Amino acid sequence: MDLHNAQVNGKGHVPPADSMTSLADIYGRVYENEQAIPQADPIRVIRRRAWIIVLAALVFAGFAAGFSYWQTPNYESSVLVLIGQEQAGNDAPPTSLQSDVQGLQQITETVATAATTDPIVDGVAQELGRGSSTLPGSLSAEVIAGTTFVEMSYTDTDPDRAQRIANAAGAVLSERIAEVSPGIDSVTATVWQAATVPESPVSPDPVRNVLLGLLLGVMVGVALAFLLDHLDDDWSSLEEVEKVSGVALFGVIPAFKTPKVKRKKEEDLR
Repeated sequence: MDLHNAQVNGKGHVPPADSMTSLADIYGRVYENEQAIPQADPIRVIRRRAWIIVLAALVFAGFAAGFSYWQTPNYESSVLVLIGQEQAGNDAPPTSLQSDVQGLQQITETVATAATTDPIVDGVAQELGRGSSTLPGSLSAEVIAGTTFVEMSYTDTDPDRAQRIANAAGAVLSERIAEVSPGIDSVTATVWQAATVPESPVSPDPVRNVLLGLLLGVMVGVALAFLLDHLDDDWSSLEEVEKVSGVALFGVIPAFKTPKVKRKKEEDLR
């Protein structure tokens, strides 16, 4: 058998080391050397398969843009409620300002928790004349750090309705606090700033969604590039051929195309 014509993995011809070398030995040596090939250079992999990364980024960004376009916009309107406390009578023992402020801030956190409970939601629904005790959007409340302000926010698909319900929530909270805390040292809740009609939606955010889609697409594209490179067993360089075959290369035959023979000449040759 002419070992000069022995093919390895369909990638090229491996010349025998000597006349006594068997074909099985060549295959075994190539397999061992192929396992010893170092990992591919990440920069080379990314440059070689950059089109996959770009395509994945564009696809994910397109899906994000489409999702943002078809999603119903939501508007948020907020009312600012100031939590205070009635002054004690002249006969009450004096207290430090620091303790008063700390105590009032703790009360403010309690009021913020109560601002989204069922009694407040039911009161808002009754004030707006709704038949049910539920609201179409979502009501939230949080304490502005370091202050005794409670910000009540309402999110809805209708900006005008978001403003009306936010103002109604602030008014109902003030009334309920006055009812449960009457007399001296009572807690008060006063609407400090009324809600306004929002001009732009808070969601969806097309710019943010597209950027996230691009980032996710790049990550998926890079992962696919390395996966395809790992599954690709072609020899991509002369150095890799020498490493696998264990034989130095003396020359390379460049790729060339043979001219096509016209059909008439082929018929004449037949």
